[in-house]
Amino acid sequence: MTEQKMKETMKEHVITPPETELPEVFDVESVKDGSLSGFRLKASMLRQTGRLHFQFTCPDVEGLHSDIQRNLGTPFVQGSNALRNYGVSFDLSVGSGTKESTDLMALGEWMMENAERVTSLASEDDGYVMMHFDGIVKGHNNAGERTWMMKFSTGSEKRKILVAYSRFESTVQASTGNYPELRPEWFMAWLTERYLAAATEEE
Repeated sequence: MTEQKMKETMKEHVITPPETELPEVFDVESVKDGSLSGFRLKASMLRQTGRLHFQFTCPDVEGLHSDIQRNLGTPFVQGSNALRNYGVSFDLSVGSGTKESTDLMALGEWMMENAERVTSLASEDDGYVMMHFDGIVKGHNNAGERTWMMKFSTGSEKRKILVAYSRFESTVQASTGNYPELRPEWFMAWLTERYLAAATEEE
């Protein structure tokens, strides 16, 4: 149900070929598969900046990278190549000095003090927290518009992060790079729909 509903409520993605094909942008060496599919959030960065930095892994990382190449046509998310040997990594930013940013910094503080932390998939940094996908809900964005949101638990059932996705186009319209750049909110929804939604329904 969740998986199908997410497909129905996401904006459609149409692959736009790059100006110059560069197959090497999809090359990743020394791939390390994860034991389970899931996001981890860098709580230490959230506490300092209010910016969400995600790592995502799954049991078949080569398959994930092939999935991205075949179905999205670009590895770039908001200006950076997201592919990593453990999966993908990308950031999601909110306006500096906003209530959202202040609330996220407070959440990062709470997670660093209280949540069970895990290490980074790329280093020994232990300032990360696992995220659990709890499904999708209807809500309102900052402009008061109705939107669908992904709901994640972070360190506690009572500590939630909501990420609106249904009103976002799949790519950044003003992209100036050779390859199109995916919007992080849309990309996160795509990963969630394909790799987490079905597992959530089975629980």
